[in-house]
Amino acid sequence: PWWLVERRERAVSEAAREAAAAEARRAGEAERQAEQEAARVAAADMAEALRIELETKQAALLRAAEARAAVLDEQRRHLEREAAARLEALAEEEALASAAERRAAERQSVRQGRERQRREREAQLRDRMALAEEAREREEEEEALAS
Repeated sequence: PWWLVERRERAVSEAAREAAAAEARRAGEAERQAEQEAARVAAADMAEALRIELETKQAALLRAAEARAAVLDEQRRHLEREAAARLEALAEEEALASAAERRAAERQSVRQGRERQRREREAQLRDRMALAEEAREREEEEEALAS
């Protein structure tokens, strides 16, 4: 009968539509999974690229910091050497000034000693001259008395 054929054709058609829809769903799911996998791979690649870039920048920053530390360390050593040289020069200047002061004091002391000796000699000479004058006057008195 015709209605049976029509029903069979509708059933076959319905089954074919369902099969096509199921295949389309499977294809869509596969495509979605492929897209998700591609997105996951792309995210992993991007994360790896960012990690490498970060490590590269960190290494560059570390090298720059080490170079700056080396420069600062060399500057510190230079300043320490310069300060030590200045301290040594100051110590030498102080030693020279102290030696000059000692020599000046010694010369002053020698001058004062010579001046004191000269005054003592002059005093002794005056005393001797006074004694000689007294002796001469006594002699004259004695001669005057004797005559």
